[in-house]
Amino acid sequence: MINICKKLFDNRTMGFKFTVAFVLVTLFPMLLLAYLSYIVIDSRLMNEAKEKIDMGIKTAWTEYYIRSDQMRYGMLQAASMEEIKKAVKENDAGYLKGVLTKWKVRRPYVDIWIVVDSNGNVLSRLNSDQINDSIEINGLVEKALTSGKSQTSTEILPEYLMDMEGEEFHRQFFPSRYPSGVEGTLERNMEGDEIALVVVTPVIDDSQRSIGAIITADLLNNDPFLPDSISKTFPWLSASISLDGFRITTNISDANGRTAEGTLLPVPVISKVRGGNPTLDEWDYLGHEFISVFDPIRDNKGRVIGSLDVGMPKAHLWAIQKGNMSVIALITFIGLALSLGVAVITTRQIIGPLKVLKEKADAFAAGKMDARIDVVGSHDTKDELKVLAAAFNTMTDEVKERYQEKERHIREVADKNRHLAELNEKFKNAHEELEVSYEEVQSQTEELNAANEELKIFNVELENKNAELCDANTEIMKEKDEQKLLMEKLTRTEKLSSLGELVSGVAHELNNPLTAVMGLSELLLGKDLPETVKNQLKLINEASHRSKRIIDNLLTFARSHKLEKRYLDLNNLIRKTLELKEYQLQADNIDVELNFDPYLPLTMLDEHQLQQVFLNLINNSQHAIVKKGGRGRISVSTSSEGNIIRAQVSDTGKGIPDNIAKKIFDPFFTTKEVGSGTGLGLSISYGIIKAHEGNIYVTSNPEAGATFIIEFPILKMAVEASPASSAKVSHTQLAAKGRRALVLDDEHTILALLNEILSDAGFHVDVTATGDEALKMLKGRAYDLIISDLKMPGMNGKEFYHKVKSIKPDAANKIIFISGDTVSDGTQTFLKDTGNLFLKKPFTIEDLMKVISEHISAHA
Repeated sequence: MINICKKLFDNRTMGFKFTVAFVLVTLFPMLLLAYLSYIVIDSRLMNEAKEKIDMGIKTAWTEYYIRSDQMRYGMLQAASMEEIKKAVKENDAGYLKGVLTKWKVRRPYVDIWIVVDSNGNVLSRLNSDQINDSIEINGLVEKALTSGKSQTSTEILPEYLMDMEGEEFHRQFFPSRYPSGVEGTLERNMEGDEIALVVVTPVIDDSQRSIGAIITADLLNNDPFLPDSISKTFPWLSASISLDGFRITTNISDANGRTAEGTLLPVPVISKVRGGNPTLDEWDYLGHEFISVFDPIRDNKGRVIGSLDVGMPKAHLWAIQKGNMSVIALITFIGLALSLGVAVITTRQIIGPLKVLKEKADAFAAGKMDARIDVVGSHDTKDELKVLAAAFNTMTDEVKERYQEKERHIREVADKNRHLAELNEKFKNAHEELEVSYEEVQSQTEELNAANEELKIFNVELENKNAELCDANTEIMKEKDEQKLLMEKLTRTEKLSSLGELVSGVAHELNNPLTAVMGLSELLLGKDLPETVKNQLKLINEASHRSKRIIDNLLTFARSHKLEKRYLDLNNLIRKTLELKEYQLQADNIDVELNFDPYLPLTMLDEHQLQQVFLNLINNSQHAIVKKGGRGRISVSTSSEGNIIRAQVSDTGKGIPDNIAKKIFDPFFTTKEVGSGTGLGLSISYGIIKAHEGNIYVTSNPEAGATFIIEFPILKMAVEASPASSAKVSHTQLAAKGRRALVLDDEHTILALLNEILSDAGFHVDVTATGDEALKMLKGRAYDLIISDLKMPGMNGKEFYHKVKSIKPDAANKIIFISGDTVSDGTQTFLKDTGNLFLKKPFTIEDLMKVISEHISAHA
């Protein structure tokens, strides 16, 4: 070893020797410290992993019990309902099946719903129509019926029970097979492949006797609820549920996303779990090592049927260990770097002066007489290096003085020779300067001639630019005129947009009194009045319904919509559009002739945009007829040919000249006077038709009218089924006797109308015009029905709903909203989120009764 060190340091510089010594002194202690840190951290990580796994298994059991309690408490409440007791006594399978269907919506995680009688015979089951078979589920049903108390247990469901639930239901859960090629052997101790969390709740009659039971089961096979709950709380933990050593649900997966469902637990772990003891063990899956706690799951009779395990991949611990070792390595590297820096600084302090002395000596030897070493400090210093440097400086000073004397003599001779050479050089330079001056005079003369030619060319270009500038100025003036015309057209478009908003507001104001007219006229028609009065009331009622249709059409047209195609009848769409123009056309003495194909097929159309197209065409035809003068006629026809639907709008107006017909679909092109049109109607119509993959064109004869033709493709798809019409429900059919209703609306006529309608139906009615007063009424008594307007001054319908929900959550679900305003996106979102019913003004008494009947059925 000593020889190796000598060989290593032999013929090395002093800087190298100092640096290696410092590094070795630092390296060995740092390596020892890193090794000890690794041992301590590894021990602490293992303890921390066990604590986290223990916390995870406790959380898993907590989630497990919470799920069972949710099922148990829900069924205890259901079993106490008088309707359920009556249906069980009367063996009403149809009613019980309907109730089970509603319960399934509220608790979708429950897979099996069965109602049995006092002998365990099935009265009704949700997943199939099989009844009258007997169910015992490991004695759990008998135990619940005998004790009269709800029983909760984890059980293996027998094959006959799964078969009775239906083949399709049975197939979606774990198949009856076990993996092959697994090391070790596994003997099945259980019959059945489905494990479930089962709650049996007895139905007790008034004499405290069990007359039946409700069986609910949450199948754990392929159910990710428990593993996902653990992952959300502890992302680093894995969780599994096993049936007799066979994983039925887990969140363990490999890098390719393959889960461990359908795999066996390690055979030693299975043996320990079957013994009924919790087990902490390490195991391997697809090359990944895990540390897990396995807790046994017992059935109603205390038999171990499976296990719940929570674990952590060892790679997670290794990642933490790797991070700690990286920190230790970084600290070691920093220590080495510091020691290396100290070595370098020390070496420079010692070796640096020696290198300077050598460099100065080499420079002096090369003839550099002013080579000196800077010495800091007094002349009586004891630093050997400084003494050596001072001696070197003294030697160089003496040699330099002798050299300078020699140089001085040589310099005097050189000065005389240089003076003669300078005189000779000045004479030569003067001669050359004279020749250069002559050449410059000739060059300047030539440049002056070239500049004169360029000036002539520049004058010509300047004249051309001046002409171009005049033309550009003319174009600018034209563009200003066009910009002014465009601004006028955009201003009119903005006015039309504002008019649409105004129409919407006016419609809301008309809907409230129109609701009163419709409702009160219907009420009066039901009373014993003279026939002449009834005939007049019928005319009032029909006029109110006509006003309702006109307002609905106006709102539909004024409202802006995105492109939303649906299967529509083009004939009906055109009829609704003509209703908007019916009065104006009659006032202008224009007849409308309809020739519709009664067998016109449906196709995909956007109702609102197509209504705008046909309204534009009818408006153009109206203007053309009025401009021509006298009576006129607009003909609208539809037909189909092959895969095409064709619609034609013809008029007897002045027609369109050929030179104009080529431009009418261009944006902002119009033949009307300034201020009479935007020039956008036909261009927008053209864009809408193209968006429907159709075509629009015009044919015309001057003074003989014009015909616009629109073609649509027929989409060969099944027509959407129209919703089944619900049977009419009158207020005399409502089970409202003894029920109480609260009505909130700022319109007193609406309050009076609803008060009379609901009172006739059997309700006890309270009415108010303010939300604050309605809240006071709600605090004092309970209501079976609440009707509230959405748009009111002060507290509106939405604010009223949120305040009711904060003080009486159940009452908030009993609110039916009404409004005469358009249903905005925000209002639609509000109604969707709350789930409450909505009725749009104006409405008939029949409409109101249908909504109230639906409300009573939903809250029965």
